[in-house]
This record gives sequence, C-alpha cells and structure tokens, in this order.
Amino acid sequence: MKILTYAFILGLLCVQATHADFLEDLIKEQQKNMDSDSDGLSDYDEIYVHSTNHENADSDGDGLPDGAEVTIYLTSPSDTDSDDDGLNDGDEVTTYLTQPADSDSDNDGLEDGDEVLSYLTSPVDSDTDDDGLSDGIEVLTHQTDPNDADHDDDGLLDGAEVTVHLTEPKDADSDDDGLNDGDEVNTYLTQPGDADSDNDSLSDGVEILTYETDPLDTDSDDDGLTDYTEAISLQTNPNNSDTDADTLSDYHEATIYLTDPLDKDTDGDGMDDNVELTLGSFILNFNPRANSDAAMNIAKAAVALAPELMEDDEYKMMPTTGDSLQMVVKIRDTDGLSRGWNTTNLINKTMKIRANERGVVRVKRK
Repeated sequence: MKILTYAFILGLLCVQATHADFLEDLIKEQQKNMDSDSDGLSDYDEIYVHSTNHENADSDGDGLPDGAEVTIYLTSPSDTDSDDDGLNDGDEVTTYLTQPADSDSDNDGLEDGDEVLSYLTSPVDSDTDDDGLSDGIEVLTHQTDPNDADHDDDGLLDGAEVTVHLTEPKDADSDDDGLNDGDEVNTYLTQPGDADSDNDSLSDGVEILTYETDPLDTDSDDDGLTDYTEAISLQTNPNNSDTDADTLSDYHEATIYLTDPLDKDTDGDGMDDNVELTLGSFILNFNPRANSDAAMNIAKAAVALAPELMEDDEYKMMPTTGDSLQMVVKIRDTDGLSRGWNTTNLINKTMKIRANERGVVRVKRK
C-alpha cells in the first residue's frame, strides 16, 4: 500500500513538473510576440537575450529606445555610452550626429568626447579649421590649435607650413631672420625656412630691412661683388655699383685697380681716380715687391690702361735694379699665337712700376 502511495505521489509530481514546463514554454512563446514597452524588441529578447527591462522602452536612459540601439545603432541598450568616448549614446545620435558605437567618428585621432568637451572641435570633421592638418595631428603632433587655421598668425596656414614650406606652425619667423614666414612666401618670395635665401652671408631680414638689397640676388647691384662683401667688408653701397661715383665700379676699384671704392680720389692728389686712369697714371696702396699676388693685380691695373689688349693676356713681373720693377706684358698677335716674353714682341706695351717716396706704387704707361 505504501509503495502504491509513493508511486502515485511521484507520478503526480511528474505531471505537475511537466505541466509547469509546458506553461513556461507557453509563456515564452507568447513573449516572443509581445512588446510590452513598444521599443521594437520583443519581451522575450529583452528578458532572455539583452537583459533589458521589457517594461521600459529605454532601459539605460540614454535617450535611445532599446530596439533602435540593437537594430539601428548597434549600441548596447544597457550602456549609456557604448563606445566609452565620454558622450551619451543618445546625445551622439541626436545632438552631435556622431556614431555612438565608434569613439572616433571622423577618424582624426581624437575621441568624439574629447573633441566636444575638451578641444571644442567638430567630431564629424577631421579638419575643423580647414588648414590642411587633421585635428589629431594638430593636437597630438604639432600642438597647434585645431580651431585656428593659422596658429602663429604669420599669414600661412598651419598645413601649408608643415607640408609645403617646412616651417614651424607655432613660430611666425621659423628661420629667425627677422621676417615673418608669410611675408617671406607672399611678398619677398624668399625661403621661410632658410635665413639666407641667396647664400650671400647676409640674412634675408638684414638685406630687406637694413641694406634694402635683394635677398634673392647675391649681387644686388651687379657690380661683381657680393652684397656681403660690399656691406660688411668694403662698406660700399651694395645697391650702387659705383659707390663713390667716380665712374669706376666698386668691383674694379676693389679687385683690379686696388683703389678706394669709397673715395673718388684715392691718393688725395686732387685728381679723381678715373681721370688718372684716363691720363695713364694711377696710384696703388701697397708695394708690390712684398706680395707677388699684389704685383699681379698691379699688372692687371696697368693693362687696364691699354684696353686694346685681350682679356686673356698674361703678365709677368721682372725685377730690375734699384727700387723699381719692370712689368712685361705678354700679348697675342693677330694670328692668335702667343709670343714670348721677348720685349721685341711687346708692341710697345711695356710698363714700368716704381715705388715712390710715399711708400705707394705709381703705375704709368710707358
């Protein structure tokens, strides 16, 4: 009897368990077709798949219905900031128009939240200030303002400075030559990354602001002397090929005649240098016997008195007795053949160089 009672009870329990399972399955089946909060997700999916509240359309309170988060935005309906960028999923969708499942919607290297909350840039525009550099590159690499296209206010866009001119977008004068980078590019056409664009040893700023010379031309007055040589070494006017206005170029005075390009009357005898040259007499400021190079320059100066000589003629200094030197000029005859140092072939172009009592040298045509 007891065995039968136990069997009956066990059977009854099995029937009850089966009935309960049946009821549970029935309820789940019904839940699949129910959306109690009208959020676009079935009650079944909310309860058993997403673990959201099937009676609350916005389980995480981020402003987006649970169904939209799952099926449209691919965000978590139980996490207000699905991409952990510091912005609420709903704000990303409705306010900033960013991707709530992508922490860097514009792929500029800055998270959407940082752009909105810290840098005040656009999280949907990789180059907020349209300067040619992405917001991320500006902030992380160059430390420039991603909202200011010309960070150093030099007249050049930050992007152009970095990619074209190779200048510093935070320094208005990248090469420290005294000129604004923008002025170098747009006005003077010089190199904003090279302090001396023409390599004449004068900075572009010094040429423009001090000497008013051409920073793109090593010899602004085309007299054969570099601007630096004139301005610094000779102190002549690098914008005037004849500083002392004696009709002799600064170059010829400094390198050929060895006269003072700042004094039209080098020897102070009351006769301008150009007049002395015309008359065949010329004063030079050193004794050639002490310097063979100087002697050669004197020879060239003397030959300049005879312009009919060819430029490629050769010169030779010949010592004589006393305190004088005999200069012999080697010239070419009309047939182009070089003649010897023999005075019989000099066609009356022998010059004499004598040291006078003042310690200078006077050159005269014979």
